[in-house]
Amino acid sequence: MTDAPIFVVGPPRCGTTLVARLLGAHPDLFFGGETHFFDHVYEENGRELGDAAAKRAALARVADVYARANEPEAQRTIERLLENEDDRQRLEQAMTYAELFDALMSQQASLAGKRRWGNHCPRDVFHTDAIFRFFPDARLIACVRDVRGFLASYKNQWKTADAANARRKRSLYHPVLTSLLWRGSIARIERAHRLAPDRVRVVRYESLASEPANELDAICDFVGVAATPSMLEGVSSNSSYTDSEEGIFQSSIERWRDELDPAEVSIAEKVAGRYLTDFGYRPLRPRISTASTIAAISSLPIAAFDALRANRDHRGPLLPYVARRLRALRSSLNTRRGD
Repeated sequence: MTDAPIFVVGPPRCGTTLVARLLGAHPDLFFGGETHFFDHVYEENGRELGDAAAKRAALARVADVYARANEPEAQRTIERLLENEDDRQRLEQAMTYAELFDALMSQQASLAGKRRWGNHCPRDVFHTDAIFRFFPDARLIACVRDVRGFLASYKNQWKTADAANARRKRSLYHPVLTSLLWRGSIARIERAHRLAPDRVRVVRYESLASEPANELDAICDFVGVAATPSMLEGVSSNSSYTDSEEGIFQSSIERWRDELDPAEVSIAEKVAGRYLTDFGYRPLRPRISTASTIAAISSLPIAAFDALRANRDHRGPLLPYVARRLRALRSSLNTRRGD
């Protein structure tokens, strides 16, 4: 079995958590909380950790890397690591961000009794270049989902959130803005697959929900491990939208037909463009009024501002966050050309 790290990325609400749970149930593979290393720890300023000031700043950010992502259980693991002198010294000895990332994840895996680590962080889809620069042999699992199913799940995620996050999550949804997030993410997936086809596997949420055993076998073969029956047995649900169904079920695939109105469907399909059919999804092309389209577009600037403000404690520095997404959208307009 290879020791190459595994990264699970993609638009949120597209099966990344399910894939991470399945792989994390393997006796050799560790998946912890969402490690927003590239957003919260890494600085793309050319300075590596031989610079004393850069190292101090990076270690300070590592100390609360999971707290920033609202992952209290994973944060307690980091606190345990920092309390252990040997573990803390290994982090302090890192001379590059790649070494620091590997030390952070390897030590967590060791605490869990696992020999190989994986990282589940959907927004790392905007950091695929850095991932392969850090870890040239990494395996990237890119999750995709019908843009309309993505919108429906994103629209309703606030309903199952705790009181502290419900308002924030509700403000993140806007049919145009959310569709643009999907398009930018899919563009990065397509680019990563084009540049490193042997190290990137695209997993469709619909296929995983419909044929979980077959998909899991293929995913395990891709990362170089043998699937075990316990991996599927440990998954309680593939939806955070409802707890009325157990196990991996298919009803979430077509839920968008009831949850979205025709205007939302039309906007999603228009923004998705060729990516909708490129990834095997069939457009409905509902007819909507011009007024509905104008209303959605005119409300976009305020919605974008509200979303950035509501997510300020979760997104990392503002300018790099926005720049990465704009670059992804720009590249999606260049059809089949690279960035």
